[in-house]
Amino acid sequence: MNEQFLQFIWKNALFEPREGKLSTGEYIIIRKVGNENHDAGPDFNNARIIIDGTLWVGNVEIHIRSSDWYRHGHHQDPVYENVILHVVYEHDRDTHTLSGRNVPVFSLNVPAEIYGQYYALMNHKGWIPCAAHLSRIDPLALDLWLRELLEERMEKKAAGIRNDLAQTRGDWEEVFYHKLMRAYGNPVNAEPFERLARSVPWKVVLKHRDSLKQLEALLFGQAGMLENESFESYAQELNKEYHHLAGKYQLKPLPASVWHYARLRPVHFPPVRMAQLAALFHRRPHLFRNCLEMEDMKGITDMFRVEPSAYWSDHYRFGVASPAGKKWTGEVFMKYIISNVIIPFRYAYAAFHGKEEGKQKALKMLEQQPPEKHRITRNWEKLGLPNDHAAASQALIHLKKEYCIFKKCLNCHIGRMILTG
Repeated sequence: MNEQFLQFIWKNALFEPREGKLSTGEYIIIRKVGNENHDAGPDFNNARIIIDGTLWVGNVEIHIRSSDWYRHGHHQDPVYENVILHVVYEHDRDTHTLSGRNVPVFSLNVPAEIYGQYYALMNHKGWIPCAAHLSRIDPLALDLWLRELLEERMEKKAAGIRNDLAQTRGDWEEVFYHKLMRAYGNPVNAEPFERLARSVPWKVVLKHRDSLKQLEALLFGQAGMLENESFESYAQELNKEYHHLAGKYQLKPLPASVWHYARLRPVHFPPVRMAQLAALFHRRPHLFRNCLEMEDMKGITDMFRVEPSAYWSDHYRFGVASPAGKKWTGEVFMKYIISNVIIPFRYAYAAFHGKEEGKQKALKMLEQQPPEKHRITRNWEKLGLPNDHAAASQALIHLKKEYCIFKKCLNCHIGRMILTG
């Protein structure tokens, strides 16, 4: 038993009876459970109860045991002075406020069937707790919940962007650069790619965007990939250029050990992605503005379709030859960038400027993008949930990462529908 579950039972009025005698012998009738309070203070506001014929309107506090009132210090907090009812699972001590007023204690009768379902969800060991119940969830209700999850995910991403803006004095291009670099590192090199971006400011990249050689020197050198003296002349030239730039901008390279290669396809190797980024920054000087303003998704896709310098046509890593082949930025990866970087930025930019129409337009753009195909979305598809476009993919990712992993079934519409029938 936990407080969150008791709050769920109270909030949804899933308890019986709703009237009876209190421990003091007074007779109580519960008319309205009140409104859940998400801020500090009592759990529910504006509840309405009748005690021995007198109507009381005020706050309700919920605990496992009535003695928790004292353990949490409510007896010394004036905020709890207007609590009219203390709802508990186990009554083991009378409750008093700071002024000494006795607060009626109501023992909540939790339905055994609902608690049994909740216990089963919390102790399920599968990929998600509710897999066996999904087939009986109303499709319309599920669709509405997925839409809400999508907006939740976009708002969370927008909040992250706003936080980064505060740290960069409102520099949208710098923040976009950080997020783009991080995305190029997915799935396993996201953190080191973001570290790389933060160690080479965007303003430095801009100063050298006319020289592909200097951009490559900055990225590869700062990534700690150029120090091997046995490398070919190409790498040695870049290393020489990097040391010049590092002295100019007081750069300290990342340790080469931060980069991961295991279980990655060669096209995802960090040097290949860096070479693609260098080519992108070199050939697309107004990258952020174009991503923000372009209406044609094909135009954005074409903008990211760049080929790295010639060395990478037959290499995946420095000093290691590979079969010849162009290292174009792949179609699937470009769609990933659009769905996970560009559209969220358009949403965040519209939200920042208070443009609801722009936010809805960004969501619509996601619905026009192909779905993401990876372990999370495939598992949802096996369970019968729709993954028809990128908007659905984003919602399903959010559901898994923000709810299912942490078993927040009481906060999830699916979990609530299962428990309330």
